Amino acid sequence: MALVKNIEFHAHGYNDFIERVLPELDVICNETLADPEGHFQIAIMEAVNNAAQYSLAGLTKADVDIKMSIRDMDIKVSVSSETKEFDVKRFCDEIKALGKDKQWQRKTFGEFKGTRLSGRGIWLMLEACEYLYIDVEDKTVTMCVSYPLPKKLITQNIGVLSERLFLSENGVIY
Repeated sequence: MALVKNIEFHAHGYNDFIERVLPELDVICNETLADPEGHFQIAIMEAVNNAAQYSLAGLTKADVDIKMSIRDMDIKVSVSSETKEFDVKRFCDEIKALGKDKQWQRKTFGEFKGTRLSGRGIWLMLEACEYLYIDVEDKTVTMCVSYPLPKKLITQNIGVLSERLFLSENGVIY
């Protein structure tokens, strides 16, 4: 695959992202993905929201970097920020275990989360990605999807979504 385009954005706080960066990302995603419901844009918004919300600088002052690579048939978006400490390995293990749990694997993340709003961001990211990996060291979330966006991709099934989550460490995705 030939690299078509690399695009980088920097947002200073979540409001800056919403007001300045998101409109540009929307145009790029709408032109590329053929996703009228905006699932991938929501995934990006959730990643940026998490990066800003858990930033050491706080939601309104967080420095968030967004890197987008558009290739012949796929898009990769990485979102990073200097965030509070977080046990990424444990978090990933919990989601993987949930996906294998016979009680939960066929249910939706909405059923698992109930009416709680917190904690739904990762599920919304996974819903719109073919795979997502979180770097253990540099606090970066990377979402990958082919385009046009496969219609069968969109699901809220915990068993399916948990299989899309990976970790990255020292350049190795596992």
